Amino acid sequence: MATNLVLVGIDALPPLSPHAIELLDLDFDDADAESRLLRIVQVEPQLAAKLVAAANSAAFGLSRVRFGTVPLAIRRIGLRRSIQLCTAALVGQPLQVGLPPARRMQLWLHALATALVAAELARRLRIDSGRAYLAGLLHDIGYMFAELREPGVLDRIEALAVAQGAAIDGVEQSVLGCSHGELTGALLAYWEVPQGLSELFRDHHHLSTAASALTSVVSVAESVARLGEVTAVFAGEHGSLFADAAPDRDELERQVESLLRSDMGDFDHLLERVRQQVSEVSGLAAVMSASTRPPEAGAHPPRGRMSHATGG
Repeated sequence: MATNLVLVGIDALPPLSPHAIELLDLDFDDADAESRLLRIVQVEPQLAAKLVAAANSAAFGLSRVRFGTVPLAIRRIGLRRSIQLCTAALVGQPLQVGLPPARRMQLWLHALATALVAAELARRLRIDSGRAYLAGLLHDIGYMFAELREPGVLDRIEALAVAQGAAIDGVEQSVLGCSHGELTGALLAYWEVPQGLSELFRDHHHLSTAASALTSVVSVAESVARLGEVTAVFAGEHGSLFADAAPDRDELERQVESLLRSDMGDFDHLLERVRQQVSEVSGLAAVMSASTRPPEAGAHPPRGRMSHATGG
């Protein structure tokens, strides 16, 4: 049975920028991909600021050179990663402008770490690592919506998980009435993004033999990104999402090795690789979480408990 979410207040959100849809459909390998990105950035000035700031962050290596223009920033970051970051910024924009800066920072730290882990897992599975990275960036917009509608709900989910000794996934079902993946999928469907992307998130915490490889990658990557060994590298003073309810390491190791069909010991190698990659993620998270415009009128959905209905 499919779950049809009734997202109270979703119609109060501003529409998704049509440029976000264009970026989601943009093929990195198109000959005109860079010129199309530059055209979009010209009319989405907040993206220009984010790209230039990202290029000058430690996430893309230390340099004495200041990258002060968008074309130079794209060359510094790379076209593929620039498109991915711009896409995630535009998709998250209607939601994150209404969140407190500290919460935005936590969500972006988690999203960027998940994206890096997802790309690493995808490479090992020899599937599209670029799509996995983008999926990792987008996977938490359901949490953004939940927190926007009911401030403090993520803290409540964490507290209940700790008190009950339960996994975050099960607790959010009882608190939100659905998983955050279902919220993400429903939001993307509401904004009419390509269907394959919205469906990916609806099931990304339901691992099974029928799950797509990318769905499994995103699910496992999110858990790895919440592991204390990973968050200790980048969270710092900002803290990390659900820090007190980290996943069970042994169970996560089994999931990773089952996904990769690897021998015992590969999990430690994966963690070491991931820890190296996320070590500079804080600066990029600060860039991406920065609010570049005030919330628009009507950008705050009405608050109250979310309701959902189940249908065929």
